[in-house]
Order: sequence, then structure tokens, then C-alpha cells
Amino acid sequence: MASLAAAASDMVTMASSPDVQNGESSTSPAGRRKRRADPLRPKNLQACDRCRIKKVKCEPPEGTAPGAGPGGRSCAACETTQRACTFDLPLTVSRSKRVRRGLGATPAPAPALDEAAEDGPPYAYAYDALDAPSPVSSPRRPERALPPLDALRAPARMSVRREGPTSLSYILHSTPTLPLPFVADWAAATGKTVHVTPAESGDGYVLCAGDGAPPAPRPPFLDVVQSDSWGEVVSRLAETFLVHVGPLVPVVARDDMAAATPGLLHTMAAVAAARTNCPQQIFETLQHLLRKEILDHDTLSDPTRHNIQILLVSCLVDELAIQPGVAQPAHVARTRLSAAIRMAQDLGMDTGNGADWRIWQCAMVIDQWNAARHGVRPIAILPPPTYTPDDTFFAHLVQLTSVLARVLVTVYGPEGIKHATNDGLHAIRDALAEWNARLPAALAWNGLWSSLQSGILHLLYTTTLLLLYRPFMRWSFMVPPALELNMGIPEWTELLACSRGCIEWAANQEELADLLFVGPYALGICGLIQYHTWARRREADGVVLLEKARRDVVERWTARLPDSHHPLQRAQLDVVKLLHAATQRARPEGGAFAAGDRGLNPTPGSLNRLPETTIAGVAFIRDPSHPRGGVLVATQQAAREIKDLPPGTVVLGGAPDDDAEPPQQVTPATQGYIDALIDSAAVTARPAMSAPEWEAYVSAYMLNADSGPSAFPSGL
Repeated sequence: MASLAAAASDMVTMASSPDVQNGESSTSPAGRRKRRADPLRPKNLQACDRCRIKKVKCEPPEGTAPGAGPGGRSCAACETTQRACTFDLPLTVSRSKRVRRGLGATPAPAPALDEAAEDGPPYAYAYDALDAPSPVSSPRRPERALPPLDALRAPARMSVRREGPTSLSYILHSTPTLPLPFVADWAAATGKTVHVTPAESGDGYVLCAGDGAPPAPRPPFLDVVQSDSWGEVVSRLAETFLVHVGPLVPVVARDDMAAATPGLLHTMAAVAAARTNCPQQIFETLQHLLRKEILDHDTLSDPTRHNIQILLVSCLVDELAIQPGVAQPAHVARTRLSAAIRMAQDLGMDTGNGADWRIWQCAMVIDQWNAARHGVRPIAILPPPTYTPDDTFFAHLVQLTSVLARVLVTVYGPEGIKHATNDGLHAIRDALAEWNARLPAALAWNGLWSSLQSGILHLLYTTTLLLLYRPFMRWSFMVPPALELNMGIPEWTELLACSRGCIEWAANQEELADLLFVGPYALGICGLIQYHTWARRREADGVVLLEKARRDVVERWTARLPDSHHPLQRAQLDVVKLLHAATQRARPEGGAFAAGDRGLNPTPGSLNRLPETTIAGVAFIRDPSHPRGGVLVATQQAAREIKDLPPGTVVLGGAPDDDAEPPQQVTPATQGYIDALIDSAAVTARPAMSAPEWEAYVSAYMLNADSGPSAFPSGL
């Protein structure tokens, strides 16, 4: 019936044509002679989709001026059948050249700044100027036609990418006390597989195929773009960007708006549209316009300042890198960032000053934190921090990023810590402590009621601190004995307090977008710290904070978004849910690990210990009188493998074997510690001091269901 209706509609169109009414068909010899005899007959520059499919002339109605493709008037055929002209099909080579050279209706020029409306932003512009070529970009002229849309939306394969030691997926796979089968289920659901190279070394990477298969971008709502209010929508979103994002990562400042191009306004509006108070349709339409602008104006290869700003701003929201095809969004974003950095170097922005230097620093901040999130190498090398009297948020963010860059190169480089030195590691540790001490009062951490800027700095400081110390958690990893840096109880206590404050502060934030592109990653790191606190120390506070992070942070934010909106940010926040679920899972019969299984090494040069040692070999006992707040008690079997620990790190819970000397790093436990262990385990029977009974007692304490909300041991 639908085909019959369409055929009838076409017949009505032909019957209503002036040539048919006069007895002359448009394809008859008389009709063709009439067209050639009227050289001034108006015609549209670009045919609509229906006329192209029917292969008929796309002419304007009688007595009207021709349109110019999208945004122009309807053709005579579509107006007769009461249909709207659409222009979604790709252009051929000849047509695209004519349209891009402007051989049609002249676009309306953008109004001057002093002519803008008084009640709106000063950079409002007319919609017709959106399709005009940028004055700073040379339009690209393709040599062949674009493939059909079906070929773009149904790729034959999906590209893969690697994630290294600092990514959340790698950290989960290198957590010695997190059950490998539990992580394997999550990895299978998100398309992640572990590769160890060389075999049996423990070093490797996580291969990601599709980030959980994010959906391809849906067709844009072009009707929204053609509305009269579209220009005002884009202008107000650009103003939102300047108010909420510009002070944090000032890729575009208010002084730059006088020369802003339509493409730059689109990109700024797209980042602002990622907030929860903006409809998803607006975000997806701006996402489509951004892809079109980058493709049509050679943004990736034309070294101009505006193109660099467009590429950098597009990296502030992960979902802006989703596009049809086989490339993963992380690859698309990294390609844009790499092009922006190389073009900035070509223009000398890395050695400039003023606005150029500000844009270059923004590129470095985005590059280093993206490298940490995905576990890849930074694109550019950031020099050591130089302290200036500037006390702005961005100045301190750049200084913290410089410390992070040193961590990535020294600890997580291709060789890991194999060639690290004590002087280099201690210098990074001291630089991080100095940065924290130099924070002004307006940006210093003030607990739960800290400002947005101080909260973001504290969140990133906690992340950098964990990345520095994680390979040196010597009761979980074996480190070269020549290196002195150690994650001891004082360092862990500081990390624990920092992560707790970050989670409670984030629970009071109303907007996920305020935490920038690195927010979900940093919250996952904080959740990992609390997870390890419960797993290693059996403290219920870790589970309580994980539940708070899941309920008051992750679920509260995502509940305000449509199910298909922001899939990449949802995937990063799901790590918090995974860690909380691990604390609620009962321990299976027969143990969680097979004997001898090891996870990935945290970085080359640091070896993952045996899981049976990290699970049941070391217990933490609180002791308020102790200067470190408690002690680590090791079994006899664990003591044999942790001989590389610094002296005084753990105490031995029992007499050593008669024919073996106790390790000098491990001291016998006193009776007071044994009493504390008994009290914390809620056991009335006092164990004997023999090694076998103590071994069984400490192991039972670590796996005791009554010592925590779950009997499933896990942690870092």
C-alpha cells in the first residue's frame, strides 16, 4: 500500500506540473526545446534527495527565487506533494565543489558585535552563516565521492586499542587480591582482553575492542538547525562554555570571541551541551555539525589558531569523538589532539607568550591526563614545573600536570622502574609535596565544603599520589631492592583520607561535567583506594564509602541522563559499581584463585606477588598507640616471600622454624598485638604461639565472614 501511495503521489506531481498541463512533458522534444529557449529559467543549486532519487529536475516553485540546498526553499515537486525537502544524501564530486565554492545563494553575514541583541550574548550570529566556509580555513575538495551512509554505519570490523599500566582496566587486572574470574567477567562484558608479552613475564597490556561497543551516532535533528532560534541556542551554549569550562581549561577565553569562527562556536556549544540540563538532541546535532566542520574545512591539517582551538575543545568531552566507521572514540580523540599539538608547534605556540602560550599549556594538560587515563605515552614532553606568582587555578593545574608528566615518564615508561633511581623518585615525591604546600588559601583543600576548583585540584592530587606510590606497595608487589621509595602505612593513611574527602565532596556536586574529562577516571582511582582499605584492613568504612560513591555519585548523576547518552563516561563510572559489587560477593568454595596465578605487573620492573600470599598472608591490626596507627602481621609462609620489605614494615605472628633464621625485615609479634588480633576477630579461644596454629589463625582472620560485610577477600 505504501508503494501505491508513493506512485500516486508521483502521478499527482507530474499532473500538476505546468509542462504536463500544457500538453508538453518535461522529457518530450517540445519540453526540452522550451527549456533551452529560456536561459534565465531559475533552478536550484543542489537537488533535494527525492528529486535525485527520481532523477527529475529540482526546480523552485513558479515566481520564487532558487534555494541553495539545505536551508533554502522547497522545490516545486516537494511543495506539490506537501513534503519537506531533505539533503541528507552525500554529494558527488562536481556538486560538492560547486556548493563549497559558493555558487548559490549568498549566506547571510554574521552581525557585528555591537549589533547583537542586548538580552543575549554579544556573539550571536545568523544560521545561514553556519554553512559558509571559515575565513581561516581552506575548504577541502575531495577527489572521489563519499561512500553511502549504510557503509559508514555498518563497519565490517572494529578497531582495537591498547591500554597501559595507568588505565583503570589495567589497574584492575594487576590488583593481586581482586579475584581474576570476577575481573574476567567484567572484561568480557566490556570487550577487554589481557595480553602478556613476553610470556610468563607479567608485563603486557589490555586490548580493548569497542569500549563496550558504544552506539554509532544517530542521525542529527536537522530540523532543529533550520529553526529560527538555532543561532540563539548556539550563542547561549557558547556563553555557558565561557562561564563553566573556560576558567578551568581556558582553551578559548572571552577575548577570543571577537574572531571566533562558526566551527569554534559549534565546538564550544557541543561541550556545554554535554551538561545534564541540555536535551540530548541538541548535543547530537552539535556533534554532527562538529564532525562536518572538521571534515569540510581540513581542520586536522590546516595549521591555524582557530583549528587548534577547535581540536583541543573537542577533546574535553569523550562522546564528541564518537563517529561512524571503525575507529574507536579514543583513537579519534588522540588523532585530533596529536594534530593540534603538532600544528601548535609549527606555529611556535610552544615558545610563545600571551594567548598562544595559554593554548599550548591547555594542550599539555589535556595530553598528559589523557595519557594517564588510557595508559599510553604522552604525545609531547612537558618540561619541569616553574613556579610563578600566578595563583590562578589553571597555573596550579599546569604545575600539577608537570609532576604527573614526570611520574608517567619515570615510573610508567616503556622500561617502567627498571632504570629508575632513588634521587629521581625522591625528587618527584618532594615536588608533589611542595606543590600541595604552595596552594593558596582559596585553592587549598577545605574538606567537604571546598569550592569546585579546590575540589578538582585535590581530586587530581590524590590520583597523582596513588600513581606515584602504587608500584611500591611492597606487600603486594616485589620491587628492586635498590629502590627506597615505599608505600608505607603513613603514605597510605594520607591517601585514604584524601580519597574519602574526594568521594564525599563529589557526592555534593550537581553536575558531572564540572569535573572535566578526567573526573570519572579520578573517581575510579578513589574508589580503588577505598576498596583496598576494606580488602587489606577489613575496615567497613571502605565499603560504606564505595556504596556512597555508587549511590550518591554515579547513580545520581547517570539517573538524570537518557540511557543512550554519554556511554563512554558511563563505562568509566561503572568501575565504582564493579568495586562495590566485589565487596558484596560471597567467597566461592575452594578459594578465589588457582595456586600460582599472578595478575599483570603494575609496571615493568615491579613483580606481582602470589595471590595466596597477598590474600591470607598479611593482616593489618589497628593500634592507636602505634605511631603508624597499626601494624601488618604476616604468617610464616608470607614472611618467606616478603623478605624484600623494608625493616619494621610487618611483624611475624609466631616463632620461626627451628632451623631457619627469621628475616631481618620481620620481627616477632608481641603479646599485645596477639590480644588485639583476637579482639578484632571476635574469637574467644586464645591460639598457641606455634607457627602452624598461628598460620591457620591469621588465615582464618583474613577470611572470617564476621570481620566485615562480606567474606570475599579482595583489594589492591
